[in-house]
Amino acid sequence: GMSMTKGLRHYAWPIAMITGDAIALALAFVGAHTLRYELRVGPDLTPFQYTPLIGYWPVGLTFGLVFLLLMSTHGAYSSRSSRILDDVSKVLYSSIIATSVVIILFFLFRPAFFSRLMFGYMFVGAVVSTGVWRYVVRYLASWRFRRGLDLQRVLVIGGGSIAKMLMQQLAASSSTGYLPMGFLDHPG
Repeated sequence: GMSMTKGLRHYAWPIAMITGDAIALALAFVGAHTLRYELRVGPDLTPFQYTPLIGYWPVGLTFGLVFLLLMSTHGAYSSRSSRILDDVSKVLYSSIIATSVVIILFFLFRPAFFSRLMFGYMFVGAVVSTGVWRYVVRYLASWRFRRGLDLQRVLVIGGGSIAKMLMQQLAASSSTGYLPMGFLDHPG
């Protein structure tokens, strides 16, 4: 019972973050298509150039998978307590690479079928939507941490000056989500 719920709690954060990123990317994808093809933002399209949303699914899927994979390999799902600035750099990096991949894979091979602007809108949409979603989550998490909720208990091993400094920093900033319990030191 106990270890099971602890295990689930352990996975709750990454699963929630991946799901949220995926939803944010889907919204960015549909939003990009709406801007380009329904609202016609950008140069005029001939009827021949109109590509329905379904025609873009391979693009959206590839973009999403590359983005989520890069976020994952850069540790965007491992820790609850990273700074929003770390998130922003990971989101920017993942969006740039994902956009490059879909342009190389799809636009170069079928330029008549795809819109360059659509790729641009997808890039901006991905950065904004995942950035906003992550900001909101970080804000809510630190709000809960400051109220003493969801805290992870921490034991500092060692008793030197570095250990004391770490302990002071953890104790001073409640918004990180760590609750220092004490030192574990051995003589010598």
